[in-house]
Amino acid sequence: HECRLIQRGLPTGTFHQMDDSARRGFTRMMLRGNVSGALKCLRTQTSGGVLDLNADDGSGRTVLDALLSKQPPSAATAEDTLLHGPVDYVDPVIFDGINAALVRDVCLSLSGAAGVSGIDSSIWRRMCCSFDSASTTLC
Repeated sequence: HECRLIQRGLPTGTFHQMDDSARRGFTRMMLRGNVSGALKCLRTQTSGGVLDLNADDGSGRTVLDALLSKQPPSAATAEDTLLHGPVDYVDPVIFDGINAALVRDVCLSLSGAAGVSGIDSSIWRRMCCSFDSASTTLC
């Protein structure tokens, strides 16, 4: 209920077709692994807001029908994917080897698109090298 209440307060979005140069820019950024830049490109092409689920998606279906067609059917959990019994103990001493130098070295050797953090490898390298004492404190 809370989500629907918040969404009612948002403006409804309108989608504008991407022009060819924006489409090429989006494709180029995705191929280079710059997901955050590609998403920024998409954000500049739309006005934001909540998409009307009953609107036509351009193929004669509603947006809701299009989303539901992409949702895979549920399946039972395979028994061999579950852990049974006690979980092996992991000694905390393993994590003692993680220090500032290791974090910095790993950040500098990263390459590729953003993961869970939403920050791609070039931004991690910049944060570890470009801000003097703040970079040292981070790593």
